[in-house]
Amino acid sequence: MRLHHVELLLRKQVVLRAKNLVVTQPIVVLWCVCVSVLLLYISDNRMLFNVESYAVLIIYGIKNCSTMKKAFDYLDQAGVVYQFFDYKKQIPTAELLQSWTDQLGLEVVINTRGTTWRKLTDEQKNQAESIDTAITLLQAQPSMIKRPIITDAAGTVVLVGFDETTYQAALIKT
Repeated sequence: MRLHHVELLLRKQVVLRAKNLVVTQPIVVLWCVCVSVLLLYISDNRMLFNVESYAVLIIYGIKNCSTMKKAFDYLDQAGVVYQFFDYKKQIPTAELLQSWTDQLGLEVVINTRGTTWRKLTDEQKNQAESIDTAITLLQAQPSMIKRPIITDAAGTVVLVGFDETTYQAALIKT
């Protein structure tokens, strides 16, 4: 297919397959060439433009987390378009954290398995039991937020953590 496109481009003609037309007008050829190149890159899972404004999913987490790497790999292999929100570079807002706790519950949003949790004092762990103080604690210690949290563009949580079976089931629905 690529050779066919290259041959057509070299002859400065583009075949519109739906109507079997040969177009030789320069502006139309240029437009068709751009569309053809774009389609080739999309079909090869390469992007020529910033897709952040078109992202269907937003994945929240920390770039170097091993669970995040598994999620990134899975989503990339599945061809899912997403936008990444790095907790280390931008602290989640109180409103965002409140939305997650409303949807999931505080016990799901807080990562109690990580080293950050284990290093907390008993007083800080007690603060994590109340939503009001927990949100402040999560903003101060973003590594305590469960990773990844994946939402749709409207902010509805789609997935939490990484489990391949759960991801497969969720991606079939979308």
